[in-house]
Amino acid sequence: MAEETYEERMRRLYPMGLEAARKASHEFADQEMMAEIQRQLPEELRFGGKYGLLSALGYYGDGDPENFAGIRTFFTPEGGLPRVAGEYIPPDSTKPYFVDTTSILEFVDPSNPPRRGKDVTVFHGNLGRSSRPMERAYMSPEGFKSSTGEVDSLPRMVAHELQHKGFDSPVVRRFLEERGETPVMPPRRQHDFIDAANNPEAPFARSLNLPRYDDFIEELIEFITPEIAEEYGVRMPIRAVSPEEPPFLDRIIDLIRGR
Repeated sequence: MAEETYEERMRRLYPMGLEAARKASHEFADQEMMAEIQRQLPEELRFGGKYGLLSALGYYGDGDPENFAGIRTFFTPEGGLPRVAGEYIPPDSTKPYFVDTTSILEFVDPSNPPRRGKDVTVFHGNLGRSSRPMERAYMSPEGFKSSTGEVDSLPRMVAHELQHKGFDSPVVRRFLEERGETPVMPPRRQHDFIDAANNPEAPFARSLNLPRYDDFIEELIEFITPEIAEEYGVRMPIRAVSPEEPPFLDRIIDLIRGR
């Protein structure tokens, strides 16, 4: 029996084609990463949480799994936190990715570069020997707390950038237009909302920006009728609610423990 060639082996292992298999692998990795990110986020920042709508719109896009946002990560080989820890670039922008403008950062997977208008890029952290204490804190479940009291972590940074992408979504652009505003919300205003949701105990956030974000989200939810959702392929997340009683599994465990 003749020995199998490399091309024959690849065709046997990946009948859908090597490129399609690689793409499917990347998509699966993105979905697994997103599931873990959602698990680690505070409840109010998850897709179904009080401030998760914009990040859900940013992640799901038009509802086509082919267009779900990818999470492209970068790190500092020499260790340390970078000046910019996350980025979303709109499709019509020509500016280079921050990672490509400096020699101290590298994409974790250079073979899978970010797609403008579809993916977000975030700092992942180098957990090797060269990592620094702040970097390890950023990668921990608790996150890194700055001198201003704001907490930064990988899951929070992903949520941050997905909210920027959500503000850039077609349905939000239309919502702003119908309110008589410019269809592209200025980045400063986006940050006022996003930073307030990430650090709700900050005095300025609590007194001004957070109530404005609350109103914005409620009005956006009212705007996205079933007809609008179908037109734009919007997948509205199921809003999280506090359970009125402990989950069934918890009650079983309590019963076993004699509580």
